Amino acid sequence: MMVRETADGNFFLVDQQDHTELSGQFAAHWGNDKFERLRPYDSMVFGTLHHDDGYREWEYLPPVNSEKGRPAGLGEPLGIEGQLDCYVRNIDWVRNHDAYAGLVVSMHRTGLWQQRYETVTSSTRASGGARAASPEIVAITERLEAEQDANRAALANGDAKFEQELWTNYRILQLYDLLSIYFCCDGFAEGRLTEHSIGPVPTSYETKDDANFNITPVNDTTLKIEPFPFDVSPFTVTLRGREMAPMVGASDEEIRAAYHKAPRTMLEFTFVK
Repeated sequence: MMVRETADGNFFLVDQQDHTELSGQFAAHWGNDKFERLRPYDSMVFGTLHHDDGYREWEYLPPVNSEKGRPAGLGEPLGIEGQLDCYVRNIDWVRNHDAYAGLVVSMHRTGLWQQRYETVTSSTRASGGARAASPEIVAITERLEAEQDANRAALANGDAKFEQELWTNYRILQLYDLLSIYFCCDGFAEGRLTEHSIGPVPTSYETKDDANFNITPVNDTTLKIEPFPFDVSPFTVTLRGREMAPMVGASDEEIRAAYHKAPRTMLEFTFVK
């Protein structure tokens, strides 16, 4: 669950499936004369659209932050019991539909426990990895990375360029993930969008050229992103979420009911050169 406090003291809540859906909009429009179009395109768009769907199995009954009177948000203690199996089932589901997408999604999951493999950073969010010392996390990371090695060997089929292309796609997915998190929760201060930076991210599959992205709000819904990586300008994206008032003192059941009943809201944001 992505959570941010609104200017009037309410909470805007975005579940992980809506977070990934926003990420997929970035993937679908990635590429222009300065940034190479994704390849394999279908696999990367599909993987991006489902890269964090493992949360869906328990977000239907979300854990509650009783102190705040709302569902618990990203980075708040949730406990890991049951979550790891959900992550693995999502990876398996993606891989069963598209083996390449499943590999990249699995790398995304293990990378989150290891500072995103020290590749891409964000000015508003730590890279992660705080739970990496947990025995449960270590065990599942080792299992998934062993599967990744086997899958990449099968998919590469002797192609010397496969590994560089794979890591290029992994890093680009981190940008989509962090950029979506920016709109879902991290990119606001006192209800207004803030300046932000993410990088470095590759510009092509053939070179080692990287770009660091700087985001500057023009107003409450329009932003400049430099360099501009999308195939159309202006480029408008939509984000679905729901707003609810804090319910401090209410039971977990009452808070979850209010969350489920909260009306859905569509927000639009536009990138310009």
